[in-house]
Amino acid sequence: MTTFSDAGITGVTSENLYGIQGILQDYDYPLRAQPKNKSQIQTIVTETIYLTAINYYFAYGYGTEPDKEAFDLAGLVGVTDLNIAGILIYLQSQYGGDPGGGFGGGGMGGVSGGSLSAGSTKQQIQAVIDDYLNSL
Repeated sequence: MTTFSDAGITGVTSENLYGIQGILQDYDYPLRAQPKNKSQIQTIVTETIYLTAINYYFAYGYGTEPDKEAFDLAGLVGVTDLNIAGILIYLQSQYGGDPGGGFGGGGMGGVSGGSLSAGSTKQQIQAVIDDYLNSL
């Protein structure tokens, strides 16, 4: 953590350090083969924090309901003030849980109902948002 803060990267805590290090080294991340500058690392850290918050809210009912800013900071596109209510409902159905999160089936591995789980990636969540938007 000291290395991150020494470099001017904010948001890294002892609770999320392991996950952020994993994302920075993850082979699936689009910038994997390229050196990362401070701005890119900060973007990855911020997206990871907000994606985790979105996943935990829908899968476990932990935290507060995500707003448009949370989706923006997670790097998810297409969420507006006009469609956020519908997107929240649709996402909840895809985590398989009850409104407001919880273990209604989403949980680890998405036991019933939806295609998303607590470990869903940015790409998986974006695909569900896109599905919703394309259904309008």
